[in-house]
Amino acid sequence: MSLKFHQGCGSLNINHLMFADDLILFCYGDVKFVTYLMNCIQAFKDTFGLHVNNNKSHVFFCNVDDNVRSNIKRILSFEEGTLPLRYLGRVQLIQSVLMSMQFFWASILILPKKVIKKIQKIFSRLLWSGKADGRNKVMVVWKEIEKLKKEGGLNIKDMEMWNKPANCKRV
Repeated sequence: MSLKFHQGCGSLNINHLMFADDLILFCYGDVKFVTYLMNCIQAFKDTFGLHVNNNKSHVFFCNVDDNVRSNIKRILSFEEGTLPLRYLGRVQLIQSVLMSMQFFWASILILPKKVIKKIQKIFSRLLWSGKADGRNKVMVVWKEIEKLKKEGGLNIKDMEMWNKPANCKRV
């Protein structure tokens, strides 16, 4: 069995998207192809010992008959998700992606305070407006955002505090 792309997606050649430990697989909405896909996932599990977390997994449909839908959901044991798919919220985006980038650079060199302030400004804009540039209304000062959740913050790391320890691994 081979995958053929949807007529509107052939030029893109997309059959999956991956980020960190997340994976989105695209396939035909039929029982035969989903069974084949699950056999591939089982082979991956058997080889590497990694498995799909059914509680965090969803199946999405587009133009699939209700009967086929039911059969596919039975095979997968996933709940049906709804579109549009919301992958990460702004806080999760800042914590998981952008902070990781900042930690990477901080582990290579000590970032000047001016650079850290600029990064925090970008993070603040993303948090409050969803955009990296332009102006935004700041709802809470950044020091409050950095506090632990139990203290009323969002648990976003203090970049200035993490700057020097991150660089110590080079010593």
